Amino acid sequence: MQIDIDRLLNLPNVRVSDFSFTDKDVFLSLTRQTKSEKCPTCGGQCSTVRSYTTRQVRDLDLLGRQTILTIPSRQFECGLCKRYFIEDIGFVQGNHGLTKRYEEYIYKMSKDICIQPHRRPGGLSQRRCVLGYCQCHPQALCPARSEPTAKPTTGKW
Repeated sequence: MQIDIDRLLNLPNVRVSDFSFTDKDVFLSLTRQTKSEKCPTCGGQCSTVRSYTTRQVRDLDLLGRQTILTIPSRQFECGLCKRYFIEDIGFVQGNHGLTKRYEEYIYKMSKDICIQPHRRPGGLSQRRCVLGYCQCHPQALCPARSEPTAKPTTGKW
């Protein structure tokens, strides 16, 4: 029986090009399926790639192992407005090191850790508070790292 790992992973606009694993981790190298990207400034379609980088992002566990995705990231140059931008990876929020679904999983698993109302500096969402920015209990275990956080309870940071 052959397993379609792309369907198992269920992430948009990517395919698994390579994989490896250790006793604790699964490493999946992804390739993007889109050839162009919409410019966030002017809305034009851009296909001129200026540079390539890769990023590693943590995803939900597969087969009881931590899953690390290696995702290619392209910087485009818009032919209309001449601006540069990095393509949007729809399943990763900004430059976070976690997929959105993994962040959601951590949030659901840990939302009852702190029963105090959160004091959120700078408009941080409750999800980001739970992921290690809780000011109520700065010595509480951070679910994302499983180690005590050392965030200050007062002042700017």
